[in-house]
Amino acid sequence: MKEYDVEHLFENGNIDGKTECLCQKVSSENRSVRIHDHEFYEIFLTLSEVGHFINGKNEKLGRGTLVFIKPSDIHGILYNENRRCEIVNLSFSSRLMRKIIDYLVISQAFIDNLKSNKVMLDEYETQRLSEKLNMIVNGERTDLLYKRCVLFELVTMFLQGESDEKKMFPQWFEKMCEQMKSKENFTIGIERMLEISGKSREYISRSIKKYLGISATEFVNNLRLAYSASQLINTDKNVTDICMDVGFYSISWFNKIFAKKYGMSPKEFRKKGESRESRYI
Repeated sequence: MKEYDVEHLFENGNIDGKTECLCQKVSSENRSVRIHDHEFYEIFLTLSEVGHFINGKNEKLGRGTLVFIKPSDIHGILYNENRRCEIVNLSFSSRLMRKIIDYLVISQAFIDNLKSNKVMLDEYETQRLSEKLNMIVNGERTDLLYKRCVLFELVTMFLQGESDEKKMFPQWFEKMCEQMKSKENFTIGIERMLEISGKSREYISRSIKKYLGISATEFVNNLRLAYSASQLINTDKNVTDICMDVGFYSISWFNKIFAKKYGMSPKEFRKKGESRESRYI
């Protein structure tokens, strides 16, 4: 796999402070490949065939692919010098995502664990959404209500294929998932889930498998790995200290599952993340 620098993009400078979102059309002209993660969410629509790097893997996206990017994702468009590549993307703040979640009466854990981050559109829908987004990009529609309505429509398109059972997590399960995002909790792991929920280990394991489709160990490890990736990019702590700090006590195991998730070792990940300044996509 070709090596790229990994950048971290902040909301400040990449999201409009007033509307809490930013819409742009991005083409391959005068563009270089920029692999990044960010503090905010992003949805982009492909207007041509494009290559896409996400979490260590390369994929080919056809025209009319709508893609949902979470803050924990590491991604970037792989521009082809011999072919024009074009997308239109709408980035929006985590606070705005929280408002949408509350309005829809769904859970953050549900958003964090969507079965798919892609929706394939037919040509009519591709053209319709492209025109809506272009009106924002071109400045034809600058009003906040229009932007929020377009964003709401895009977000809900990713929810339609999910089961109602998964959308409505039990209150105890939602509370547990939210509290486990805290470093003081995910470093302890499954034992802390038992304390928070008051449920048995077997019941928690069955529930996580039922609602999220993963094991309890995978759930904890995903939280630890996301935090570790952020530490590698944004601090000078050595890899061993980061490994131990998040609750992994085997550096070889940490290296193995980190490489499986991100497509590279922690040291390679840090080496590629030397450029940390905030930039647009």
